Amino acid sequence: GKTTAGGNVCETWYDTTTHGHSFRSVHDFGAKGDGITDDTRAIQQAIAARVGSTEQKQPSLVYLPSGRYLVSDTLVMYYHSHLVGSLSAVPGCRSTLVLARGAAGFSDSAAPKPMLVTDNGFNRNTSSPWWEDNVDKNMLFYAQVHHLDLDTSGHSGAVGILWAVAQQTSLRDIHVEATGSLAGLDIGYSGSFGYKFPHGGHQSCGGGGTVNNVTVVAGQYGVRVSASQWYLDQVRASGQTKAGMLVDQAWAVVMLDIRVSDAPV
Repeated sequence: GKTTAGGNVCETWYDTTTHGHSFRSVHDFGAKGDGITDDTRAIQQAIAARVGSTEQKQPSLVYLPSGRYLVSDTLVMYYHSHLVGSLSAVPGCRSTLVLARGAAGFSDSAAPKPMLVTDNGFNRNTSSPWWEDNVDKNMLFYAQVHHLDLDTSGHSGAVGILWAVAQQTSLRDIHVEATGSLAGLDIGYSGSFGYKFPHGGHQSCGGGGTVNNVTVVAGQYGVRVSASQWYLDQVRASGQTKAGMLVDQAWAVVMLDIRVSDAPV
């Protein structure tokens, strides 16, 4: 398993345990996590593997062992997908998605592009992973992202995660480094957020789920919230240029232990 520069071992019990049919490691699909290799295609193949090309997608648990995974396009995760990073608490052992320098489409703040996005995938082939699925996000259950860091630094139109989902969903233990970016997290979807849909599709708002233990550093906005039935707990936003949190076109939003610092709003 990976070791840090200080010689600490990153491997945990989770890395060595036998998992069920839905489990797959991105390493098995060629992802390197070395911060140099473009791992976009490998990670997307891991997400799409065995979930089914059409109709309702099958469950998947996609594991990213410790490392820095360079990506150059939006990663799309489907209905009932779990994306899980390293469970190690050792410094230097986190799993991080890093947006590649000059990645296409992430430079226009008037037309945001997410690094990671949700998609029902109903009756749609996964060979075209773009996220304009024309299906109401109130149908997107069971999606989870846990123990993962994202770095969108230097991309003025980038958003870490566009999280438009329904109930039984969660973001937990997420850190977004958003220096020079538009926003760390968009929870739900609002037309005011500015997304463009060049393929003729659309995005619905969704509504429901838990957002817990999230930190966003810098960006214009830390967390933007829309739609309904959200529970946000232990959210930290710091260093934003416009607002630490923006709640827009939303109802039934519960917020507990929210801390914003070094932001004008």
